[in-house]
Amino acid sequence: MRRPVLYALVALVAVGVLVALQPTARSFASKAAGRVVSMAHDLVDPPQTVEDLHARLFDPATAVVIGPANAAEASTIVIFVDYNCVYCRRQAHVLDLMEAEGRMPRVILRHLPHSEESIALAQAMLAARRQDGAAALHRVMMAAEARIGPADLPALAAAAGLDPEKLRADAAAPDVEALLDADLDMAWNLRIRSTPTMIAAGALRRGVRSGDEIEASLRP
Repeated sequence: MRRPVLYALVALVAVGVLVALQPTARSFASKAAGRVVSMAHDLVDPPQTVEDLHARLFDPATAVVIGPANAAEASTIVIFVDYNCVYCRRQAHVLDLMEAEGRMPRVILRHLPHSEESIALAQAMLAARRQDGAAALHRVMMAAEARIGPADLPALAAAAGLDPEKLRADAAAPDVEALLDADLDMAWNLRIRSTPTMIAAGALRRGVRSGDEIEASLRP
């Protein structure tokens, strides 16, 4: 444990001197301090691979699933999303087009919310499974043209054909919070920090992907 502690102390010193540096030097030092902290994190809690977490990532019982329900795993992708991420909305549009064209893969949705608002949305999505309405709520949320949050959930739920009050109560259930925590844990273990991030054929693919790219990634 001595090396991680040393790295952390060095990072703190580096951060402490940032205020005394010129803007360019401050930017460089900030990045260097970030790398040191990241190294310390990796020593204390080493990153894992998609192969290490494969069973958890591709377990449909712990996630919202859209697309063909009975598709083989070879035709399945995992995507980490944030419902206020504009790039996630673009990726959702790509998947809608794939569905219209009859080439939709099975998609296992995992959550990586970047704000308190998005945390509430992710919990609502997971809770919607209790009304068999998660896929419908996913489409309604991804179709939003502005930021959304807890105050929008009653209208979003109604638009998806769900009972808003039941959704609110279910979203606060401990098992729903546990599912979201598990998604965040997997994202951390894989060092996923941005959305959308896709997992296909054992590889991480960051950013928006076209339908052709998704299909190509699933080919043997």
